[in-house]
Amino acid sequence: GPRLPRGDRENTRARYCRLMIMLFVPWRDVHDLKNEGETWPDAFTRHQISMKTEHLTIMENMLLSDECKDSRDD
Repeated sequence: GPRLPRGDRENTRARYCRLMIMLFVPWRDVHDLKNEGETWPDAFTRHQISMKTEHLTIMENMLLSDECKDSRDD
């Protein structure tokens, strides 16, 4: 399948933030995830404060995995 968007790249940051919020924040409606007029990166920053440590670790590991793949391909 398609790769997950990268959080460390400007051109995919908003998609990454949206996906991480959808995966790791309980929600029923889009307004539980993002306030009207708020960007996905701003919503992600706001939600990071209340995210479980385990979820933050998973996100860090996903980034490390991408960095290792980049190093391998260089």
